[in-house]
Amino acid sequence: METLATLRSLVVDDPIGRFLAMFLIVVFMATLFQGYLRARKIQPNGFKWRTLRNEFFFAVLNVSVTAFILTTLTAFLTRQGFISFKTGPVQWWVVALEYAFYFFAFDTYFYWLHRWMHNEPVYTWVHKIHHESTSPNLLTTLSVGPLESVINGGFVPLFTATFHDQHHKYFKWNFGGYTTIWDFLCGTVRPKYLSDFDQIKARASGAGTAAPANASSD
Repeated sequence: METLATLRSLVVDDPIGRFLAMFLIVVFMATLFQGYLRARKIQPNGFKWRTLRNEFFFAVLNVSVTAFILTTLTAFLTRQGFISFKTGPVQWWVVALEYAFYFFAFDTYFYWLHRWMHNEPVYTWVHKIHHESTSPNLLTTLSVGPLESVINGGFVPLFTATFHDQHHKYFKWNFGGYTTIWDFLCGTVRPKYLSDFDQIKARASGAGTAAPANASSD
């Protein structure tokens, strides 16, 4: 029983333990369904064990350091009265409005922040680690330097897969996080994005013999 209690404490109560447990589950599922996933992978030949190893290292470092910094900062601001938490009942529409505001506000913030981080010397000092991965996966989202994560506020953008994959491959296009709205408004969508997206869908469904998207040029 003590062993089970210790295991529960490591996996449930410890954020690093939860991360490691989820990582192992994802690796197991990816191995189990390797053939199915490979047919739907945007860059079928883009996986490298060395890159995955580096992503895992930076993900663990980033989660550990950022969790400590943001937890400490939040506690300090709460004690000083700058942050307050309401624990009472709340109406559903208030939660819905708060979520909608956060969604679009952070999407706007992330797009412009992301474009700014592609300028030197900010890119080298803040964003370069993230772009060591040219064929992104779920772990790539956490594979950033602690400084970038703190700047992001600890939030994890929910990238659109094909859209952000092309950002990592071609670098100067597709900066959006939650949505593609700002990229379309500002003209930073990769010109061949839609045609490549159709090719990937055709390859995944087995309809036609479209060439993989990674064969397309910039």
